[in-house]
Amino acid sequence: MVIGDDIVKSKDYLLIGRLISCFGDSLYSVAIMWYVFEVTKDSLITGLASSILMLPMVFSVFAGPIIDHFNRKYLMLTAQFAQMILMATIALLFYFELMPLSLLIFSFFIIGMLEIFEGNAEHALSPTIMNEKELVRFNSIVVTGNLLISSIAKVVCVFIILSAGIESIYIINFITFLFAVLLFFKVKYKHEAQGAFSPKKYKKSIVEGINYFKRFGLIWLAFPAMIANFTGAMSQAILPAFTYEIGGDHAYGYFLTSSVIFGAIASLLTPKLKNIDINLKIIIAPLLSGLFIFLSAHFDYYYLSIIMYGLCALPLVIMNISTSTYIQTHVDNQILSRVGTIINAICTVVMPVGAILGGWLGKATSPEVPLYITALGFFILGFIFMIRISRGKDVIAIPKDAQY
Repeated sequence: MVIGDDIVKSKDYLLIGRLISCFGDSLYSVAIMWYVFEVTKDSLITGLASSILMLPMVFSVFAGPIIDHFNRKYLMLTAQFAQMILMATIALLFYFELMPLSLLIFSFFIIGMLEIFEGNAEHALSPTIMNEKELVRFNSIVVTGNLLISSIAKVVCVFIILSAGIESIYIINFITFLFAVLLFFKVKYKHEAQGAFSPKKYKKSIVEGINYFKRFGLIWLAFPAMIANFTGAMSQAILPAFTYEIGGDHAYGYFLTSSVIFGAIASLLTPKLKNIDINLKIIIAPLLSGLFIFLSAHFDYYYLSIIMYGLCALPLVIMNISTSTYIQTHVDNQILSRVGTIINAICTVVMPVGAILGGWLGKATSPEVPLYITALGFFILGFIFMIRISRGKDVIAIPKDAQY
């Protein structure tokens, strides 16, 4: 822990560094999916690329014990620095025309694995340098800033690619990640040594995380969310083809921008809703999002479809910020990364399959079909949570003084 003025400084460095890193991530993720679809015009290949982007999340459970054991600041710095070097390398390969599409898609996995360490280390570090009230505000600012930055990235990325080439995106990412590294370096964080790290201790750490996960019933949050994420991955993979079909080349950016705007509104609303029971939020959110995504696919009117797609993000962002903050403030910090990565792994384990299936279904039938299935997945999630609450059981309930 850090005290005094260092708290303010560390929070600021961590916040600004995170937002700058988010800009690079947003620019990269949007540009690369657009680029793959633009080169291939094949929704199945786009789905495959999307699944590879998601695959590292499945392996995040194995990163948890490492993040909880070693210095989180150094892990965050190392992962961000490695991403920076990788971006520079890919930019050079593009410049010398040595980057085949297959190698580019493989690089998604490497970058994603590095992001697992960087993101989870930052997530576990933040509760150690701020209190709960500050943490809610921090998470909301990160999400709001990320969404606003994403909006800018989505607007400019296609223009940058068309005018300066795809390698320009990687050059910009190199610069943003460099600034993020410099800012993360300034964060004051005191690591508590936990002795030597061995395979036996690694296995024990994973078991402890799983036991904590089972002990407090987090399975009831993770497994239903897995269903929704599976169907959500289908619509995410098919979105470039869906938007291209109904609105042409620029429609993809408009749909994403709508999602960003409503997501930003949600992140501003979340602190004002902090007194609402977390269980109520995670029942209502997927039901509303399912309705909006259904209407987005159903409406023939182009601009109404854009608005409905954006509205889908509003309840989901409120739920995600609220759930993330709840877990950060209720789970013992010594085991936070392990529990967080277990939840992430279970929630996302079938997303790569969903992305491939979404691409295939969109190609075999129509791009609207995966969106309808996504809506169904959200409805199922909400109803499962509703049934559990109706039986007098919370979806998520962790005592603040719970020890692992």
